[in-house]
Amino acid sequence: MDPESESYLLSDKIEAAKNQLEKALIYFLAGFLVIPLYPNSKKTTRKWDPWLSHLCEAAIRDYWSRYPSHWIGFIVPEDLVVLDADSPEALAALYQIEESFDLEPGLVVKTRRGEHHYFRLEPGTPVRTQSIDCTKLPQGIDIKARRSMVVLP
Repeated sequence: MDPESESYLLSDKIEAAKNQLEKALIYFLAGFLVIPLYPNSKKTTRKWDPWLSHLCEAAIRDYWSRYPSHWIGFIVPEDLVVLDADSPEALAALYQIEESFDLEPGLVVKTRRGEHHYFRLEPGTPVRTQSIDCTKLPQGIDIKARRSMVVLP
C-alpha cells in the first residue's frame, strides 16, 4: 500500500485512535455514514434513517461519550460497493478477482478476520448485496452495496 494513499492514512489514523469515539469521528470525517452497533454484534442500536438524518459530529460525540464500548458500523452509500473477505480462502479469491479484472480498491480496511475492499461505483452501475455461503462456495466473499451495513474495525 502506498504510504501517501488515502487508504494508508485512514488505516494509520484508525490504528492510532484511543477509543471508539475517536474511531467514529475519523470514519465520519473521512465520509463514512457511521452508525452505532451493540458490542460484539452487527445489530444497530438506532434505526438507520432517523440516525442518518441527524448524523453530525455532535451526535457522534454525544452517542459514543455515553456508550464508549459500542461498536461502529456504516451504511454503504449508493456510490460504493464493499467486498468483504473473512477467511484466507476468501481473501485469496478476492485478490484473484481483482487481478483478473484489473481492479484496484480505493480503500482496503483490515478486519479481525480478513479485509474489506472498497470500490467507487459509476452512476447507474448495477450491483446488489449478496453473501456467498462458505459451506457451499469456498470463496466466502460478501458483497455489500446500496444501504447495507458494514461493521468497521
